[in-house]
Amino acid sequence: MMSSMFHFDLKIKIKRIFAWLLAINFALTAASCLGEARSKSPVEAHGMLRVENGKLVDGHGDCIQLRGMSVCDLISCFEFVTDDVADTLINDWGCTVIRLPVTVHSLDNGYAYFPDRYYEELCTYADVLIEHGCYVIIDWFNNHDGNPLTYQNEAVDFFTRISERYGENPHIIYEINNEPHGDDVTWSGTVKPYALSVIEAIRSNDPDNIIIVDIADTSTDISSVINDPIECENLMYSFHFYAGTHGQELRDEIQVAIDNGIPLFCTQWATSYTNKTGGVFEQSTIEWIEFLNSNNISWCNWSIGSGHIESSNALRLYSNRFTAEQKRAGHWPDEMLSESGLLVRSLIQDD
Repeated sequence: MMSSMFHFDLKIKIKRIFAWLLAINFALTAASCLGEARSKSPVEAHGMLRVENGKLVDGHGDCIQLRGMSVCDLISCFEFVTDDVADTLINDWGCTVIRLPVTVHSLDNGYAYFPDRYYEELCTYADVLIEHGCYVIIDWFNNHDGNPLTYQNEAVDFFTRISERYGENPHIIYEINNEPHGDDVTWSGTVKPYALSVIEAIRSNDPDNIIIVDIADTSTDISSVINDPIECENLMYSFHFYAGTHGQELRDEIQVAIDNGIPLFCTQWATSYTNKTGGVFEQSTIEWIEFLNSNNISWCNWSIGSGHIESSNALRLYSNRFTAEQKRAGHWPDEMLSESGLLVRSLIQDD
């Protein structure tokens, strides 16, 4: 009898031990799977992007909102995008998209004057970000001449080269102009004809990656697009805002566009006035971000990487305490971030 009881107790103990081992194995497996999920890069997690019913969706067909930073123009950010900087922005800050503006022209400099130099520099930065699994907006940053037609031939050349190189890469998003403006610049008469020309060049090499077109009148004339859209798959329109300058009136216009099924991406916004000074306008910024988040509109903040004295600059670079090497080393302590940088980092990370 005692022998029988002994064997019975032994079986119970063995079952308990086995159950305990299974529990440990399950916990370890779950932790491993969770770790793998968390360690997936944005592109690994979401795949090829596309536009459906006026919304940006991922490879699973789910609506997606990208959040990230816009690097300042390449002239101002020479050698800024390093592996350490990419790791900081993507893994520490949580950016899922980084915008790379290629300078078109500035004081006899830029792509219009040195196309091979700036093409190679842009590709070097893009390759670093792609290696880290981030979505990359390649932006034609024609900032000093508001008429996109002025450098249309150069834009066609640039995006032909870029789409040939990256056309099969799901990381890439093309932004083909930046804040068109001027008395003679209109959507139907200037921006749209320019866009059609550049879109044709891109689509000859890349049939499906996202293309973004900035709207006329410094990217705020949204009503024109509603009345005269471009017929093209996986096309989005960009608007920009500056928290110290724009408010509810522009949001109301954007809401009308959303209600009309216009797919929108805010590729550039700042916590400052339009001229990148003043502020930080925290309350206005929060109102804007709540609006973007509630409508699942992706966004990039302006800016990071330059030495410009701008209140919208995310890094405090004009200080004897910090060096260019520290800037390029990434993993910046809070004291290296500006008031704007601290706020924007928290907004990127906010779930």
